[in-house]
Amino acid sequence: MPNFEHHLIVGHVGGDVTLRYTQSGVAVASFSLAVNDRRNKDAPPTWYRVTCWRQLAEFANEYVRKGAPLLVSGGRLVQSEWQTDAGEKRTSLELTADAVTLLGSKADAEAETAAEASGGDEFPF
Repeated sequence: MPNFEHHLIVGHVGGDVTLRYTQSGVAVASFSLAVNDRRNKDAPPTWYRVTCWRQLAEFANEYVRKGAPLLVSGGRLVQSEWQTDAGEKRTSLELTADAVTLLGSKADAEAETAAEASGGDEFPF
């Protein structure tokens, strides 16, 4: 019987995208994604470390911004455990993305583009 693994996560980007290139010139982008518990608003979010490769990495670097709502799908989810310097156990969830979908409205994107064109966060009036 064949094996299959696929994950869909929807959340908000926790920080800026980091883009780098391998020695052979392949683009790799990574960013964090926070997913809140819909049933328990007081629960801390679950954080995922998302990795994108090749053209998807370049897309993420160009369009994904901190705080943006995002849908990420991928087939490989890895859980890693480590200890901090203080001896606390930590867990990390790492997803290799197959697709990234921006969930913000077109108006949000146009407003951001207008703000960038006018020199940042300043209002033109």
